[in-house]
Amino acid sequence: MNILDFLLNNFFIVLVVIAGIVSFFKGSLSSDTKEKETKRALKPFVPQQTSPMRKRVEQEIKKRQRSTESLEEKLKEAKQQAKAEIPVPPVVPHVRIKKEKVPPIAPSLHVSKKQVVQGVIWSEILGPPRSKNPYHSQRQR
Repeated sequence: MNILDFLLNNFFIVLVVIAGIVSFFKGSLSSDTKEKETKRALKPFVPQQTSPMRKRVEQEIKKRQRSTESLEEKLKEAKQQAKAEIPVPPVVPHVRIKKEKVPPIAPSLHVSKKQVVQGVIWSEILGPPRSKNPYHSQRQR
């Protein structure tokens, strides 16, 4: 009965101990699987007898490798020719261009009734939210 009371009173400690045991066994199982994988990988590859189809495939692979190598060489040559053909632009001294000054436009003080209404609407839209400034009723006093 004392052991059961101890386990129920120290439930967190029991969980930590169980988690440690589980992780220990997982680690040992994963190391076993790694050893099995390395044993499988260490087996030497023994090629089977070459069939005519396999020979054709190997020949096709070799042809494609040769063609890619020749294309790469052609690409390098084209890049070198392009570099040689690109003319170097002449060095031009820095010249300052004077900009014409535009006089500022004076603000107009004439405001129409429609613009005032739109201003009030935009102030309500862009202003603080209603929850920041709630209505106060007379009962709250």
